[in-house]
Amino acid sequence: MLAVCILVFFIGLLMVCLEIFIPGGIVGTAGAAGILVSFWMAYTRLGSEVGSYFIFSGLLLVMAGISVSMIFFPKTRFSNRIFLSADQRGFASADDGLKEIEGSDGISLSRLRPSGIARVGGRRYSVVTMGEFIENGEKVKVVRVEGNRVIVKAIEEEQERSLKC
Repeated sequence: MLAVCILVFFIGLLMVCLEIFIPGGIVGTAGAAGILVSFWMAYTRLGSEVGSYFIFSGLLLVMAGISVSMIFFPKTRFSNRIFLSADQRGFASADDGLKEIEGSDGISLSRLRPSGIARVGGRRYSVVTMGEFIENGEKVKVVRVEGNRVIVKAIEEEQERSLKC
């Protein structure tokens, strides 16, 4: 009976370690179930003392097996296909040129409810308002730029006249 418990345990451990290489959850779940079944079998069929030793040593082996798998996984050909290995220095996710349009005026090319398209400085930008709705063709001002997010507000006619004076 001890041999059956050990066999079920090692098959479950192998399946849990394979989960690191074959993601999806099914193999790892089946492996974890196998490990738990081997613990249950050892505890109920072999007695509480032997079962306790089996569970303790089994948990140590599970931790060691997962650790070894995680150490060696990045060195496999499979990991090179799923992980990005290129150098990321100098990469910027936001366009630095957007800061130049901060404070500029433009016109909405679509309804901004609260996001849409506006033309600022002769270029089209995806913009967002601060919660207000702006109709198509209204004048807007770029209030601030946060990364790739261009925030605008409507320019009222009175504000526009005061800016010209």
